[in-house]
Amino acid sequence: MKRVPADPSGLEQAAGALARGGIVSFPTDTAYALAASPEDPTALAGIYRMKGRPAQMPLIVLAATREALADWAVLPQEWDQLARAFWPGPLTLVLPAGPRAFAPIATPERTVGVRIPAHPIALALLARTGPLATTSANRSGASSPRSADEVESQIGRDLDLALLVDGGPTLHGADSTVLSLVGRPRILRAGALTAEQLGIVG
Repeated sequence: MKRVPADPSGLEQAAGALARGGIVSFPTDTAYALAASPEDPTALAGIYRMKGRPAQMPLIVLAATREALADWAVLPQEWDQLARAFWPGPLTLVLPAGPRAFAPIATPERTVGVRIPAHPIALALLARTGPLATTSANRSGASSPRSADEVESQIGRDLDLALLVDGGPTLHGADSTVLSLVGRPRILRAGALTAEQLGIVG
């Protein structure tokens, strides 16, 4: 595993590693992420193995723009204003999967979690790579890492981690709020945004 700074050279190295089927960790606004190309089943399986993540727990898709997410998820028109208000930001939306959804991310109900992170390093990398399949860079059941040192302490010795982009501490001390908009809106995981902030009642 190689640790690189979050400068243009480091981001180009990270994008290259991802294009070659590698797994990369980088900071988002909420936690350091593990990421791989959503088209590479071997790399995706490596994320699950690295974390010890149960197979039934889906990954999510991170992207730099809503346009980049258009093929991955279908945002109901009535929730467009919510997405505009809280993206980029610490909100993961679970939506009906689009035509590019795939097995390790989409659940059997054909849904997918998507987010646009509010972190300049994450956005700069995603602009280079396009959407990535991601999850937090911790062992399953452990706390989400908020710094590169925390990533190293949990998974840094894993040879399947190609690069760790050191961008300093994350911006939030909490994970993203996961809100399902499939059927009745419901919060699946409490996080940086409250139900009141999101306007979700009940």
